[in-house]
Amino acid sequence: MKKWFLLMSLVAGYLLTACSVTMPGGILDATQPADNGQYQILGEASGQSKSTFVFGIQSSKPDFHAAISQAVASLNGDALINVRWYSTTNNWVILPVTTITVTVEGDVIKYQNGGAGQ
Repeated sequence: MKKWFLLMSLVAGYLLTACSVTMPGGILDATQPADNGQYQILGEASGQSKSTFVFGIQSSKPDFHAAISQAVASLNGDALINVRWYSTTNNWVILPVTTITVTVEGDVIKYQNGGAGQ
């Protein structure tokens, strides 16, 4: 009985195991050209875009621009400056499912009258 319980515990542990990897993407100055001093910083925000693979078939691609738009829209801004991005990959053993998430972080700005975004 103890061997059976140990075997079932090992099998359950294996099936419920997942792994996650976060990879740095890069750093950008801005998502749009910005005139010095012609904008107001509204605050820091982040946005994400996900993609899922089931049995190796990709449902969609993670959209970098959608993640930027989500971050900018969260503070009703015009663009991002001091942009950082990275991707996270999650693999699930119990099902052949992989999820890739692209995360974009940065300072949301609002252009002043006549600024670069107008």
